[in-house]
Amino acid sequence: MTHLFAEFRHRLASGSRTPALLCFLGLSCLGLEAVGFVFHREGEILPLVLVILLSAIPFAIAVFYVAKSKRFPHGSLTVILLFGVLMRIGLVPLDPPYLSTDIYRYIWDGRVQAAGVSPYDYVPADSNLQHLRDSDIYPSINRKEYAHTIYPPVAQLAFFAITRFGESVSVMKTGIVLCDLATMGVLLVLLRTLNQPLERIILYAWHPLVIWEFGSAGHVDAIMILFIVLALLFCAQNRPGLSGASLACATLVKFVPIFLIPAIYKRWNLRMPAAFVATITILYLPYLLHSNSSVIGFLPEYASEEGYVIGRQFYLLNVSNQLLHLIKVGLTIPLSLFVGFTLFAILGISVWAQQRKRDGCLVKDAPEYLLSGLAFSCAAAVLISSNYPWYYAWIIPFLCFVDFSPALLLTLAVPVFYRSIIEYRPSDTFEFHSQVFLPFFALVTLWFFSLRKAALKTRQLVGVPRS
Repeated sequence: MTHLFAEFRHRLASGSRTPALLCFLGLSCLGLEAVGFVFHREGEILPLVLVILLSAIPFAIAVFYVAKSKRFPHGSLTVILLFGVLMRIGLVPLDPPYLSTDIYRYIWDGRVQAAGVSPYDYVPADSNLQHLRDSDIYPSINRKEYAHTIYPPVAQLAFFAITRFGESVSVMKTGIVLCDLATMGVLLVLLRTLNQPLERIILYAWHPLVIWEFGSAGHVDAIMILFIVLALLFCAQNRPGLSGASLACATLVKFVPIFLIPAIYKRWNLRMPAAFVATITILYLPYLLHSNSSVIGFLPEYASEEGYVIGRQFYLLNVSNQLLHLIKVGLTIPLSLFVGFTLFAILGISVWAQQRKRDGCLVKDAPEYLLSGLAFSCAAAVLISSNYPWYYAWIIPFLCFVDFSPALLLTLAVPVFYRSIIEYRPSDTFEFHSQVFLPFFALVTLWFFSLRKAALKTRQLVGVPRS
């Protein structure tokens, strides 16, 4: 950490030239954000979605510039971090947040805990919590009549801690943005640890999905990502116990980071899984003792409501069954078989990614756990096939270390799903997902063949016979 601050101070002090291109691109992103700010305040969702998608253009140019540069003008890192901060805090005043109402549940759960009640015991509309209702937060809580909270213990602790400073949207969003800024700090330390250019932080700092999800909507995924990045840092520092504990905390914000266990687990070293299990147990125990109902909350009902139980939400399953129907094969793939096969395929993807690393075909000297983590996060995100853009934000930290353009395209394209706020029906799921996933799969295919071609060329240059 000391070396990082020393390097940053040196770059700041020695800055004699302004990185004009980065300044221009940063101002372009800010200008588009200002336009989006106006659309958001007016509740104009479709124009807002278009602005978010357009902001990917200056962002992508900036990423290309950073990826291709061998030397950066003095002050480049300062400009990147400054605009990253400005883009976030500029959206905090947006209230109410039209892209999602989840933040109201966060505030409510914090309020319930402050009253000495387990958030898992009652739905917000329960008469036992009537004395906690108000005119600002309670009316905007989604599913308040029938859904217990879905959020695990670390998320609940965060809700309680943040709401002690104020039970308002602006306070909650400020806490979320501070966690997001902390993630940027940890990413800088990890980049420094891996001897990668600190300027690669731009892939996270300026990413439109991150900025709008955390600065505007204030989603709790920012806290999950912070713990994921901490787990990656501790893995780089060969501290498996802390890595396992951090990944457990990420999992107890949202359950999806559990997919990353195989990525950071080192064979025959039990400290990471032991710390993971111990942390899960310790953090769940107070809620288990204090709650009169299940601490799993609304999760099973959520899976049913979103269409996972019947398989509607799994895009790859729907594609497979559509193809079978197209070729007139009278078969339908069972959901259980699909999930089992997909989990096996995810493991295969991780092994393949690590093998490509050993072949020297992937870039930036990324450690194997980062390559596997990116593979797992992408595969899990596509498997879940959520309609909610913030479910894809956890892919983005890995892009600071691994150049994988299909994943970058995926994270830039998912704001299309914001359209579901006003025009999505369950019957549209397959068509809706196809707008994002088909371009992603096409680019993955092109990337795979280009990678294979590069590998064959490398083998020919070094005289390795073709297998």
